[in-house]
Amino acid sequence: EDSKISDLIVRSQDHNEMEILSLSQILAVKDYIQNNCSQNSVKSLIPLCFNNNQEISQIVLKLIAENIKDIEVYLKLIESGLPRLEETAKNYFLSLEPTDDEYYSTILILCDSPFDDVQVFGLDLIKKNISYLPRSSLLKSLAETKNKIIQEYVAHELKNMLLNKK
Repeated sequence: EDSKISDLIVRSQDHNEMEILSLSQILAVKDYIQNNCSQNSVKSLIPLCFNNNQEISQIVLKLIAENIKDIEVYLKLIESGLPRLEETAKNYFLSLEPTDDEYYSTILILCDSPFDDVQVFGLDLIKKNISYLPRSSLLKSLAETKNKIIQEYVAHELKNMLLNKK
């Protein structure tokens, strides 16, 4: 009975604004997560990974890593500036196969981020897996960005291509 009441209370709160301050709140949220961790409902728990309570955040991050394969979710995590969230996102992006159809577009999304560290991570993935990527169309797509880090990379690559042709 108490579990149902706690579940109802947690369900009715805005997970984006929820601040967990007491042990009873932690227990109530943990119960709620356990009762709502089916694959379909994990997305509704995502705001809890940004929570002030590390234990709750870690539980939700684990569920995300196990159940979510949505690039937009991982983009929010990597752009959060929170180390645990960034680590979860980086592990996801590093686990992607460079031969998958979505890999190319995923790299472009990372490189188009407004955050320098995310752009650098995208470039690191490019450098690591350049042999799997269509170099000329990649450079053309990257050249369209206004991000300075990406523009410098494209200029460097184009210079190297011209020097290698001579």
